[in-house]
Amino acid sequence: MRITYLYVIRIIIILMKFIDTLYSRLYCCLFLPTSSHPDDMRRESILNILLVGSIGVAGIAVLNNCVTHLMNVESSKAVPPSFAIVFVFLLVILLYISRKGGYKIVSYILIFIGLFVSSLTIIHWGISVPSALLTYSLMIIMSGILLSSRVAFFVSFMIAGIMVIINYLQNYQLLPVDYSWKQHAATISDALSYSFVFLIIALISWLFNRESEKALERARASEAELKKERDLLEIKVEERTQELKRVQIEEISQLYRFVEMGKITSGLLHDLVNPLNVVSLNLELLKVQSKRIDTQKTEEITESIHTASLGAKRLEKFIYNARRQLQNQDVVKVFSVDQEIEDTLKLLEHKTKKERIEVIYTPEKSFFVKGNPIKFSQVILNVVSNAIDAYEGVSAGEEQHTIAIHVIQKKLGIVCTVQDWGKGISTSEIPLLFDPFYTTKGFEKGSGIGLSICKEVIEHDFKGTITVESTQEKGTIFTITIPIDQYGS
Repeated sequence: MRITYLYVIRIIIILMKFIDTLYSRLYCCLFLPTSSHPDDMRRESILNILLVGSIGVAGIAVLNNCVTHLMNVESSKAVPPSFAIVFVFLLVILLYISRKGGYKIVSYILIFIGLFVSSLTIIHWGISVPSALLTYSLMIIMSGILLSSRVAFFVSFMIAGIMVIINYLQNYQLLPVDYSWKQHAATISDALSYSFVFLIIALISWLFNRESEKALERARASEAELKKERDLLEIKVEERTQELKRVQIEEISQLYRFVEMGKITSGLLHDLVNPLNVVSLNLELLKVQSKRIDTQKTEEITESIHTASLGAKRLEKFIYNARRQLQNQDVVKVFSVDQEIEDTLKLLEHKTKKERIEVIYTPEKSFFVKGNPIKFSQVILNVVSNAIDAYEGVSAGEEQHTIAIHVIQKKLGIVCTVQDWGKGISTSEIPLLFDPFYTTKGFEKGSGIGLSICKEVIEHDFKGTITVESTQEKGTIFTITIPIDQYGS
């Protein structure tokens, strides 16, 4: 018994595979559209389904007529089998033409046949024949679905013209009309024929809606994919833009270093002269003293060597600070804020003396920060240089101008302020200060990229903020905040 069940299951599986294969082949042979355009594919699929269904119905009608004529040929009023066979053969030819890519031609032929049969019907029995009116409606719907809405309008106007002309000819007795059908009650065959037309209309509408829904689903899926691709593209473009922006800022920053160093070169050369003179004089003194070392005290020689050494170290310090400003090293390490500010102020020492500006720097204690010390030094250099320039054209009288630098610790982090009491900045210009190439000094004195570089360095490298407060004729305060998580250990 168990073996019998296994055989039955195997047979069922084989039959299912056979049916699936047969369905696939029939679908490919009879229904699968050959057009490439999505709209043409949808219309061709609907037409093929209608033709195959019509062939099936017509085949059943042929069998029915054949049986009827064999049973009682003389009394049968049915359509002759030969006519039904010719009709089936015509449908097969139309299906073949459609499968070869001529679905539009077949659609026009079907609509023409429907209009021709309906027109013959109203010519013989009058324009109020229900079957003719239903067939006309079916042709309008078919022309709109299988061809286009423009063709549907054309068919509608043509039907209206045909009905008006035929009605006019019938009213003036130019065409004989048989109204005998009005004297008889509708039969079951009439109801079936009307129902059949309604069924075809519903079938066409269902097929059209189904194909439209499939197209909409594909469109929604494509839209979702496009949106996803667009979002990914926007992210990639934004990332690439930010990367290019950082590269450009680095290049501009490098050029800006050279510009700033060019401005303070004269001051550096002046400051380098003094240590060189000290070294030179003390070495000369040692040369003289070496000739009479037997009588000279050792302490004097030691003092001269110490003085020369101090001058050489000061010279080395100047050169080191200047070289660091010109370097573009992306070094991240723990450094002293206090030491970087002091080294930067030494580079500006000649400029502050020349402009009679006193820089007051009073750190509470030594703070250590993790980051790039060269970039931090560049920020201080830019901000203090702007503070020096703020006194241009401002009379100091007998007293010196002042720039105050404070470094304190708050809850938010380390806060460094650079304050001057110069000419200040107007309220309308403050929001534009950190924009690239915007300057309040004029392009002959400023490039307009210093503060934008400062903002990029503080926000990107140190994850902090830089803000400005200013009042015209009263001065300006730049505030640099570095968060706690950037503290060095």
